[in-house]
Amino acid sequence: ELTVTKTITTSGSALNDVIAYDIIVTNTGNVTVTDIEITDANADSGSLTYPGGLANIPSLAPGASATVTVAQTIAQTDLDAGFIENSATATGDSPTGTDDVSDVSDTDVDPDGNPILDNETVDGPDAGTDT
Repeated sequence: ELTVTKTITTSGSALNDVIAYDIIVTNTGNVTVTDIEITDANADSGSLTYPGGLANIPSLAPGASATVTVAQTIAQTDLDAGFIENSATATGDSPTGTDDVSDVSDTDVDPDGNPILDNETVDGPDAGTDT
């Protein structure tokens, strides 16, 4: 079983600001998961960086974690929508299958580290906006 947590490391709120994220993938199961790939539909092209410059996370033993970094540039469509919806998916192989272990991240904290009750949206800096 994989658990994926995506945390903002550099926030932004204006057009063309670049938001940086850490994506932490943890093996919360009891078997090693291999060939773990991260997908993030909203990430800037080429911004996803695996540990050691690898093309994926080769393996995670039970209890082990790896951190991947990614960036997203705020677009006009994000501002028009009034929020930024962003999640990442980790998919890996169990000892008995291919691409049969996965999880989708949720944003659990705001840029200041405070817990978010509804982790699908994060209150933005201006009244009535979300990021």
